[in-house]
Amino acid sequence: NNSHRDQNTRPPNVILLLAEDMGLGDLACYGHPYARTPNLDRLAAEGTRFTRFYVAGATCNPSRSGIMSSR
Repeated sequence: NNSHRDQNTRPPNVILLLAEDMGLGDLACYGHPYARTPNLDRLAAEGTRFTRFYVAGATCNPSRSGIMSSR
């Protein structure tokens, strides 16, 4: 029964955030000198941080479309 799975066999929770015109260095957890992003910093501290990625475009719309269409 899947409802009684052991915690170690559960699939991971995944949160994917897309932000318009935000670079890797725009968050405090990645070293921005004065930006304060406490909620995003907490997510980064408690989860996995990805530092290598590819985007389908320079703005959010092409990237969002690429993710939704798998292209």
